[in-house]
Amino acid sequence: MKITSSLPLLLLLLWSSISLSNAYQVLISDTDDLRQVCSGMWQKFAKSRDPYIEIIFGPASSGQLALVVYEWQDAKWLGINPSNKQAENSWQEDRVYVCTLDAIAQSLCTKAELGEFIISPLPSDVKRESLNIWTQRIKLEAKPNPASSSSDTGTQMGSGPYRYNVTKTGYYCVGAVPLTVGLPSTSNTTYSTYTGVVAFENVFKGNLPAGEYPKVAFYGFVAVIYVFVGILWGYNCHRHRTEILPVQHYISGSIVFLIVELTTVFGYYKYLNDFGNPSMTRALLVLVSILSAARNALSFFMLLIVSLGYSIVKDSLGSVMLRVRLLAIAHFIFGVVYAIGMAVFPFETAGLWIFFMVFPLAFTLTGFMMWIMAALAHTIQDLEARKQTFKTQMFVRLHRILIGAAIVIVIFFFVSSVSFSNRLQQDFAPDTWRTRWFLLDGWLSLLYMVCFVSIAYLWRPTERNRYLAMSDELAQDEEAADEYDDQATARDGALGEEDDGGKEWVPQGDGRDAVPLQLRRVGEETVVFDIGEDDDDGEDLHKSKDQFNGNDNEHRPLRRSTSTERPPDYH
Repeated sequence: MKITSSLPLLLLLLWSSISLSNAYQVLISDTDDLRQVCSGMWQKFAKSRDPYIEIIFGPASSGQLALVVYEWQDAKWLGINPSNKQAENSWQEDRVYVCTLDAIAQSLCTKAELGEFIISPLPSDVKRESLNIWTQRIKLEAKPNPASSSSDTGTQMGSGPYRYNVTKTGYYCVGAVPLTVGLPSTSNTTYSTYTGVVAFENVFKGNLPAGEYPKVAFYGFVAVIYVFVGILWGYNCHRHRTEILPVQHYISGSIVFLIVELTTVFGYYKYLNDFGNPSMTRALLVLVSILSAARNALSFFMLLIVSLGYSIVKDSLGSVMLRVRLLAIAHFIFGVVYAIGMAVFPFETAGLWIFFMVFPLAFTLTGFMMWIMAALAHTIQDLEARKQTFKTQMFVRLHRILIGAAIVIVIFFFVSSVSFSNRLQQDFAPDTWRTRWFLLDGWLSLLYMVCFVSIAYLWRPTERNRYLAMSDELAQDEEAADEYDDQATARDGALGEEDDGGKEWVPQGDGRDAVPLQLRRVGEETVVFDIGEDDDDGEDLHKSKDQFNGNDNEHRPLRRSTSTERPPDYH
């Protein structure tokens, strides 16, 4: 919409901010390419306030115009086709929409309707009172007079406000067309000039359009969910604080960051709805864009180190961790450039700059996705080869979560493509104003939340963390047992012994006495863990825990625990 910058327009903005507060406001002008503005409106329910649409014109506006307010489903009755007066409106170029002297001469309207929008002849089962259409001929004077009746029948004079009460939920439009009816051809005011504001006063108080307002409640709800997840996670961390793994510290940081980010997003939409200050809104938008880029980079970083087996299969990633961090930093930088670019520069005018904003981000995103899937496949293959059933199950579930997310993305991509394939059609906005926000933003936030919570649940702090990180499960089938015996023979130079009590003893490679294998029944299966030396006084157990909790745990090689403590069930 083109709006000329002038002192009268600035005065109009100031005036409208005082008189038309807490409403979605749109500027209209005689210079607009499209002489109508539209927005969704909700009908009154329970104890909500009465919704209405109000139009007010600036003090410098002058001339005449035909004003109309209509609900989109009733737009088929707007105008009249000279060749077929019963034909419904399909926005044909030859259709006559405003009653002029020529239209009266063709018997398309009556003299009483001069200067108003024409309503076509209605079928017998449709009453004029049932239509959500209001039209009026307006005479503007170059001074801020309130609306008043003219000597001409049906003509209103003054700058307004003009109000239309909304009684039905729908997509409403306001149209204004300049008129030259009844003016001498030599007059300087033959062509109307006007600037005005249309206020869509909905059932809620605020500056957001009806189609965007659900975001306030939605992001507030998502923020509360993350707070709840954070409380549960913090409780588990405190309960098992001596068993926390390094990767769980990263998850803790991610939860805190997500709470901050979603609270900021909620605050942005709340501020935009309650106040809508342009400069502050732009600053908050940039902040939200930066946090979103950081969230994406942090999420891919977390997913990659988990897929690489950090803290579960490997105590340290070595130099690989540095490469992962560098990729995450690059993805964050490119994400910030893209987000700020999209917020500052309109998509239509971005030109070639959009390629410089999209390609680097697409490159790092592709790198992350390929590395994550390859690392996850390698980790699962390695665990299966070493007969690590329960660790394998964790990573298989992670793989299923990612595959499920990919399937959901494909489905929603198809649904969105079908929905937005008609975006250039007249009915696209009226048909999608209620759900468009969810197709564009909402479902992605929900999918991310479900995936993150599912992964956090798999890697939650429990009493079995030490066994996952520092113990190897010994397979129970004969073939796998033979493989283990061969490996033990090659490693220690001797086979295990069996004592009178039926325990199997595994010799230690450093010359110490043989130690028993710990057996644990899980369901119908017996699971054996090689957990090291049996020390009566528990000295080695405390040393092992102290060393694991030390500052060098990220650089220490994976080893078996010296604890003889019975491991918990794995579910």
